[in-house]
Amino acid sequence: MVQWSVDTANDLCQISQAKKATKPGDTKKTWKTPPMGWYRCNVDAAFYSDAGQGATGTVLRGPAGSFIAGRASWYPHDIDALMMEALACRDGMILARDSGVERLQLETDCQELAVLWSRRTYKRSYLAAIFRDIEETSVNFIDFSLMYANRSCNRVAHMLAKQVTDDIRLGEWHSAPTCIDLLLTEDCNPVNE
Repeated sequence: MVQWSVDTANDLCQISQAKKATKPGDTKKTWKTPPMGWYRCNVDAAFYSDAGQGATGTVLRGPAGSFIAGRASWYPHDIDALMMEALACRDGMILARDSGVERLQLETDCQELAVLWSRRTYKRSYLAAIFRDIEETSVNFIDFSLMYANRSCNRVAHMLAKQVTDDIRLGEWHSAPTCIDLLLTEDCNPVNE
């Protein structure tokens, strides 16, 4: 129990240091298409702390930014927002694997999660089991990366997460639902500022 506490404290310290090191210009602000031959899966989570419940949203897009698939899942019992974000990453990887993707860029707007993944400092964290699932699923891909993306790049996944509730626990789409049409168009045709 003591080692777990030390590891959790170290995780929080590293996350805090990563936030200080990040400059405002270091993160992309608009969604970009993945490199040729790659697919991109954006993931997001919603957590309702008063109820201890949450949802994940995942959207898989091809090299030109075209919608491939989307999924949203409701989780009736969860600990916190960070756990929900980790579950969203796992759900996104499963969606990509089930869609036959070989090269995957997984993007989350949760910087803490991306830092834990990149530093591999989660071995004794309360998220360790979910990270193990992510590691095990990653072997299904020829190439895989998990990275941070600004929240403005995750609007589609965020909208899909809103489509499930305690009554409707799973949403799955193989063509873009109307609730994300405009967001997909805006992502692939950004307005220059």
